[in-house]
Amino acid sequence: MDDAPPAASTTDRWWRRPDPMWLVAAVAVLPIVVHVVRYLVDGAAPIGDAAYFTVRSVDVGTRHHPLLGAWSSGSAALTAPVNNLGPLQLDLLAPFTKVAPFAGTFVGIAAMNAAAVVGVGAAARRVGGRGMAMVALATISVVTWSLGSFLLVDARQQHALMLPFGCLLFLCWVVTAGDRAAAPFAVLTGSLIVQTHLSYLFPVVAVAVTTVTVAVIGWWRSRRAVDPPASTRWYVGPTAISVVVLAVCWVQPLIDQLWGRGNMRNLLGAADEGKPGPGLGRGLRILATVLTDPSAWGREGFARFDPAFRLVGTGRAA
Repeated sequence: MDDAPPAASTTDRWWRRPDPMWLVAAVAVLPIVVHVVRYLVDGAAPIGDAAYFTVRSVDVGTRHHPLLGAWSSGSAALTAPVNNLGPLQLDLLAPFTKVAPFAGTFVGIAAMNAAAVVGVGAAARRVGGRGMAMVALATISVVTWSLGSFLLVDARQQHALMLPFGCLLFLCWVVTAGDRAAAPFAVLTGSLIVQTHLSYLFPVVAVAVTTVTVAVIGWWRSRRAVDPPASTRWYVGPTAISVVVLAVCWVQPLIDQLWGRGNMRNLLGAADEGKPGPGLGRGLRILATVLTDPSAWGREGFARFDPAFRLVGTGRAA
């Protein structure tokens, strides 16, 4: 009879030697968790523009259900008012804000940002293994630290979408590397970003076109390298799921376009109004001002850019 001790179970080995990648992921998510708990304990409430997302997310599923995103400040330069393209951010916030409007706003945004951080780690691991995932998560940890507490739970779109956009870049990287399973997640993340703030429209479209082009080229080449039917099946499944996800994400803006205000039509019409923009030269100067000033990379950098952010983000709940 063999007297050797039984081998440790998989669970025992996991607890004794946890995957260091997930430890780094926990470190990356920790600032988000700490700051959302801090705001909940302090009894903070969204105010100013941030409160809009609380109010409208509570309207989801009611007779005031939003079919579009927030009103766009770009309307001030247009002949017709326009909204951001869709309500996905409001839809995702609704399960949280319907339980507790103020706290739910912070928890919902924190959950989206935490999911984006985990998505970065998972995507990097699928492409480059554990080492690449740890590097990506360590980098995103620096980003979450540099954003500071408020921006990690702020519902305003320009802040709430920074980490999801980073996640989208990693997901598209996975797709171009040949792993089509990431495609539905990329479609969902890209739709959320584009619908929530118009400033992301061109970057997301550029990334999407590049990703689809590389994926199609990869599929065409694979038809010669492997059995064509098997290759086709490998692409059909993720592609079909991606199309379904795309349709579900965009059905509400489409309903508005066909039977509502016609927001997409107004946006397309605005493109022909000939309003002068800042221009490439000024845009590059603005970008260089931020990138070449190391003091702008830390937590206080944003306060100098937008001093009002100290005042308009949160207030005490009555």
